[in-house]
Amino acid sequence: MKDRGLSAATLAKALNVQIGAIRGREGRLTEGTIRKWRSGETTWPRALQRLALTQVSGLSAEALGFIHPSARSEEPVHRRAFLTCATAATTALVTTTPAAAAGRWRTGTTDVQRLRETLHQLTRTDQTQGGMTLERAAEAISHTATAAVNAGGCSDRTGRALYAVAADAEAASAWYALDGHRTTSAAQHIDAATRLAALSRDPYALLHAWNSQVHYALTTGRRADAMAAAEKLSSLHAVRRDPLCRSLAHARIGTAAALLTDRRRAEAAFDRAHETLTATQSIPRPRWLGFYGTADLYSLHGKALRVLGRPQHAEAHAHAALSAVRAGYTRDRALYRVHLAEAQLAQGERDAAADTIRQATELAADLPGSARVHTALHRLAQTMEATR
Repeated sequence: MKDRGLSAATLAKALNVQIGAIRGREGRLTEGTIRKWRSGETTWPRALQRLALTQVSGLSAEALGFIHPSARSEEPVHRRAFLTCATAATTALVTTTPAAAAGRWRTGTTDVQRLRETLHQLTRTDQTQGGMTLERAAEAISHTATAAVNAGGCSDRTGRALYAVAADAEAASAWYALDGHRTTSAAQHIDAATRLAALSRDPYALLHAWNSQVHYALTTGRRADAMAAAEKLSSLHAVRRDPLCRSLAHARIGTAAALLTDRRRAEAAFDRAHETLTATQSIPRPRWLGFYGTADLYSLHGKALRVLGRPQHAEAHAHAALSAVRAGYTRDRALYRVHLAEAQLAQGERDAAADTIRQATELAADLPGSARVHTALHRLAQTMEATR
């Protein structure tokens, strides 16, 4: 408020106007509302108010100092507990693996499984609340795994498994960094993931690292880099042997081709992605791959169709993605609604888009850790305003 020269009254007025742009009826915030926010009496404004705040200020509710209810809870399943779970895993690994009699490390399969489960807990939190606060926790898992290898006392097989865990943790760290718009940090994690995956000789760890390369390039607007990374992804051993991975690689190529305005290649790639996905076999896969399936493919395809100037088809694909999204994938559900609203706006369907945005905003209220979702909603609101 000080930086922008806003009083409580002028801020309330600006927010009421923004709420009106979102739902078609101005808000009723008062100076008293703003005072309660500033004093801490209200620690978490309502969803529509938070969205208006983000759109007016360009900052998330957390960045403005509000505290999500989950961050105040003492239950271990919430965000703050997950920030310490990697440290707990580190302590457990250090205290259980040295053989006291021999005076050296003995790290085994159980230790690897413990780190994998800790990483999976982070993945679940990422889907339900967003991942921008989880970067350091995942990074700690990577450091723990590599420390165990370098301490000695583990078999070659266990050592490679630990490198694979470390690689997956670094790739996850990159994802969490991108969810918080920390692109420099994400690039560093991706470099580490690629190096550790090579040491592990694990085909899925290498797939994870190169999928992160593609996602990073797409997020940062490096279209040619995205295509080069997607082509590298398509050549990996995991892609050659696993239809699900092959479908993912085709989808990545299709996305990059659409951004490069190569319509024919994009359409062919997505056709192959859908065809290959239907042939997917039930084989053991790492749990991080759980994000990809029918819903994600329809979402990626729909975004590409919108880029290629086919918003009506993009809308149909967004609906298909929402129909197929799995329970518990809150962030994906919110993002798919953003994509649906974008397709609706591209067709001039302002009322439908406004309704979709309201639904996405309600979902975003439960995603305090995803700047990606809140930024997408902010940009969408700006687009709505620009097309009035």
